[in-house]
Amino acid sequence: VITICPPAITVNCQDSKLPANTGGSATATDNCTASPLITYSDEIITSICASNYTINRTWKATDASGNSSSCLQVITVQDITVPTAATPATINVQCYSAIPAANINVVTGVTDNCDPAPVVTLLTNIPAAPSCNGGPITVTRVYKITDCSGNSTTVTQTINVADITAPTAATPATINVQCYSAIPAANINVVTGVTDNCDPAPVVTLLTNIPAAPSCNGGPITVTRVYKITDCSGNSTT
Repeated sequence: VITICPPAITVNCQDSKLPANTGGSATATDNCTASPLITYSDEIITSICASNYTINRTWKATDASGNSSSCLQVITVQDITVPTAATPATINVQCYSAIPAANINVVTGVTDNCDPAPVVTLLTNIPAAPSCNGGPITVTRVYKITDCSGNSTTVTQTINVADITAPTAATPATINVQCYSAIPAANINVVTGVTDNCDPAPVVTLLTNIPAAPSCNGGPITVTRVYKITDCSGNSTT
């Protein structure tokens, strides 16, 4: 008869399921056979997730006459280890609108101790566009990696937005007058062709105006006005 049946036990899916790791072997005594033959057979009870299942292990002791007795050991196999993945590469762009769409394929090096194909999903996306398309601003995307047992981990992708390109504009037309007093007032509208890589509406301001009138109103004299064009990120040109 079997005198000791290994107790029920829980093991992790990556560990050995052999008796040495699951509580040892059954033992038995017999009135005639000094060392009954001990054998076992396994019945696997599967679940939706291949990493979690039950082994019904039947131990059998048989004497020399073929008499036998048996007992059942229940082995629960579980996965409690989270998957792992590499941190996605940082993205650097000049305009918030240039940030590429979320893509689970940026998550690489996905591995798990038992699940050969953990699932990657987008957990949190970037926030709504800021008031200035060119930043500077740093935002993040968080991706979640989940194995079939529900164990999960996250990786964060950093996205830096920093516009470093100054706007451009056409040079205002030269003004020719006969009298200094006839020089028209400064007007930012003389600055045309204003464009920027990120900001749709850079601001034009007067940086330096013409100096005070000279002693002779008729010159000859050449003076300049300087206009400044600035985008919302603070990049400027004149």
